[in-house]
Amino acid sequence: MKTLPERIDFLLSHRETLEKWVGEYDESFLLEWLDAELGDARRLEGWIDGSRVVPRSPVLHVVSGNTPHAAFR
Repeated sequence: MKTLPERIDFLLSHRETLEKWVGEYDESFLLEWLDAELGDARRLEGWIDGSRVVPRSPVLHVVSGNTPHAAFR
């Protein structure tokens, strides 16, 4: 299982490819997005306020131009 920093580093290392479909992003953008989606990005690492998020596995998403955020789900 990858840690949150490892997942973010992976996405940052593939920016050149991914930004063509999802637009520009950086580490702070990804953390803000995770906070908005999960309530707290740290839930990927452990229990926060009684809840935790456990990613099951990598998931393939076909990304259309009108839903670029779906690429990171």
